[in-house]
Amino acid sequence: FFRHQPEATMIMLLGTLIFAVLGVVGFFGSKACGPMAGLGKFIAITTAVCMWLAWIIVYMSQQYPLIVPIRKVADGSRGGIPHH
Repeated sequence: FFRHQPEATMIMLLGTLIFAVLGVVGFFGSKACGPMAGLGKFIAITTAVCMWLAWIIVYMSQQYPLIVPIRKVADGSRGGIPHH
């Protein structure tokens, strides 16, 4: 995967970096005080991880779809390149 599509690899690394930055900002930016401070930091990190996981699954499923569309033409055949 990484060898064949270097632009896809760079997009995945950039997206991962963006979500990591969001997690760090959420971790240090949480305003919870007292005994709930740890919970606020945990929720910030968990949110960033879950958003990254949803994004990477959608992005990778678009790179290698499991279901490929089948093109239909007017005569009912599957279309494609005619064989001579």
